[in-house]
Amino acid sequence: VTGSSSNQVGDFQTTIPPPVKFSWTNRPQTTTIDRSRNLTLTWTGASNGTVVVAGGNFDQPSNASAVFVCAALASSGTLSVPFYLLAGIPVSRPLLQQSAGYLQMTVLPSSLTSFVASGLDAGLAMSLVWMDKSVVFQ
Repeated sequence: VTGSSSNQVGDFQTTIPPPVKFSWTNRPQTTTIDRSRNLTLTWTGASNGTVVVAGGNFDQPSNASAVFVCAALASSGTLSVPFYLLAGIPVSRPLLQQSAGYLQMTVLPSSLTSFVASGLDAGLAMSLVWMDKSVVFQ
């Protein structure tokens, strides 16, 4: 990765390792989320790093939204989002375009690549792949 200087940060160059490869194994079955029960998500292929899961919903008619973020060691292969976090997510509306529920999953690498550039106290870089899924919150 190469960055050209701006008026605040100088030129920099670094090499970033490829993202951690993983598979969200219960992604096809994760379509409707019961907000009164824990949501268990599973994956394979990631033995190092931290799995981060984010999810939320936007309810257009009421202009309400909520988001959660949870993390687990990648080597565990599973993460349960507690029901009390899901309870704060707005319920999805039955009509399309009125709600936008989603889940996202990625693996943060166990170490970041550092680089130096004038104007920065510290430079850190990583490569990520996010898996996204549209869902319904009940």
